[in-house]
Amino acid sequence: MCESFLLKSKQNDMVVGRSMEFVPYMLLPELKVVWHLVKVPAGTDFCSRMPVVQVSPKKEQQVGWTWQTKYRFIGISGFGKEVANLYSKLLGIGATYQTNVYCCEGVNEKGLSVGSLVYDNNMQWANGLGGGYDIYYAQFADYLLGLFATIDEIRNALTADKVSLFCPGEKFFQPIHFIAHDAVGESLIIEVDKQKITTYDVTYLSNNSLEFHAKVLDGPLFGYMTNAPKLDWHYTNLRQYLHLSPYDPARDANDTAKQLSHGEGMVGLPGDYSSPSRFLKLSTLLRFAERPDNLREAKLLANHILNAATIVQGVVFENQQATPKTPAIDHTSWVTVKELKDPKLYVRSYQSSPFEKAPYQKYDFSDFPNQITYDLLL
Repeated sequence: MCESFLLKSKQNDMVVGRSMEFVPYMLLPELKVVWHLVKVPAGTDFCSRMPVVQVSPKKEQQVGWTWQTKYRFIGISGFGKEVANLYSKLLGIGATYQTNVYCCEGVNEKGLSVGSLVYDNNMQWANGLGGGYDIYYAQFADYLLGLFATIDEIRNALTADKVSLFCPGEKFFQPIHFIAHDAVGESLIIEVDKQKITTYDVTYLSNNSLEFHAKVLDGPLFGYMTNAPKLDWHYTNLRQYLHLSPYDPARDANDTAKQLSHGEGMVGLPGDYSSPSRFLKLSTLLRFAERPDNLREAKLLANHILNAATIVQGVVFENQQATPKTPAIDHTSWVTVKELKDPKLYVRSYQSSPFEKAPYQKYDFSDFPNQITYDLLL
């Protein structure tokens, strides 16, 4: 499970929060995937392909579109050399690792933010090359971060160009959808259904509940999302929760019973860790939270919202055979907070201790390398 959202301060500072709950080694318990912070300079050549190539028995690999990055970007990747061993085991073949990036989260020097979040298992990638802009789906975030500065540019490219996201076979399948934000506060959600790319334009609303009630039936509202199912399902589901309120319900003047506590206006808000419930909780927090005055307050609010979504180890397992000693478990691996106007990325991992050091590691575009670098995310 994951979530991503955009916040705007009253001074029009843009801040994005994101959590990562998907644990890659759920695919194989033996795999200990290590997250890396990746810096990619402008002028880097990309070749759209899987992170491994089959060498025994030898098999030709599908190679899609190639491009060169226009913009520097900072991202997070879980595709290290360990992935070659994973694919070897899945396929029963020999495989070798190919250096590339495969970011699932990042921001570029122009303030474009992109996140890849787990999606619906029923979705379908293109299963082969179509002769156009064929991009391996795990590199789509790299493509967006390296070539685009604004949401308008992305929207125009997806409309005009024959962009196709491919996946070579079921064993390499992972359902993903994408959310992007830019430095002026525009957002775009990108989903694939039956091999066709669908985009949702997102309009930011303030926390005016009357405005929310008036427009909730019109489709996507805020720049936020979680996981499956499709986005339009989530927005339909929101209609059942329009009664939620930060105010306690009015009481009959003749009622002599004493109220136990405050917060009754939120009775009915789900608290479980399923994607629909997390979407509803995120929507409610964004709807009623006081709008931050400035950049500092926006980052603080993002941190608190992310804390409200944290999954601790031991409360979500994939199956009943798993135990706390089994690594096949969902938990919040890391969270990020991103500034978009003067781009910066802050990362806090599950193991980060606020009692020993600053919990967030900060990364920006000063003193940037001239070749791709990988730093272990602690």
